[in-house]
Amino acid sequence: MSIQRPVAVVLIGALLLSVGCTSMRPVRVAAPAEPTYGQVQPGDTVMVQKADGGRSRFVVEQLDGDTIIARGGRRFPRQDIVHLWRRSFTVPKTACLIAGIAGGLYVMVGLAAVSAADRALSGRP
Repeated sequence: MSIQRPVAVVLIGALLLSVGCTSMRPVRVAAPAEPTYGQVQPGDTVMVQKADGGRSRFVVEQLDGDTIIARGGRRFPRQDIVHLWRRSFTVPKTACLIAGIAGGLYVMVGLAAVSAADRALSGRP
């Protein structure tokens, strides 16, 4: 019985479940004398948790003083934001993703070589 299919299914599943190259990182809402939202810029993807417990994830269109404006015009004033996260590039996740893909390809090529050698030695087509 060939183990190629089960191994291929596991590898493909692992690749599909990978977490990617970005993470949501917390942003400290600054004191009044500092820039209100630190590194948050228009075009960033952010997630806010509001005082009422609701969460929203969106792309920042504009920063207007103490208010974040989402695409579509929805406004999030500073006093309504309890927590703020910003999506940013993560080197360790990217390295793990690349290593996983390379490892998966290595295993698949190895299995293909073993299968081809087995077929050649057994005389099967």
